[in-house]
Amino acid sequence: LRITDQDQGVHLKALDSTVDLGRVASLVTAAIKSERDSVVQLKTKDRDFEVRVQPFRGIKDGVLGVVASFVDNTEITRSLEE
Repeated sequence: LRITDQDQGVHLKALDSTVDLGRVASLVTAAIKSERDSVVQLKTKDRDFEVRVQPFRGIKDGVLGVVASFVDNTEITRSLEE
């Protein structure tokens, strides 16, 4: 993904990455609005990722943010395609 510690807190669309971060930003927005987890499969030129976005909540404040995880599942998806 080419994301570094210095990228923490930077808007997704501003990051330099090989992944379509616009699509990930849409997933984040959907997770916040619905207050539910969102999952999508993303492909780059040479890698496949499962992206999961999970909202986290405060005690009284509702959704405070999200946790986005990227799982490289290239080997699995390639094996299934064969």
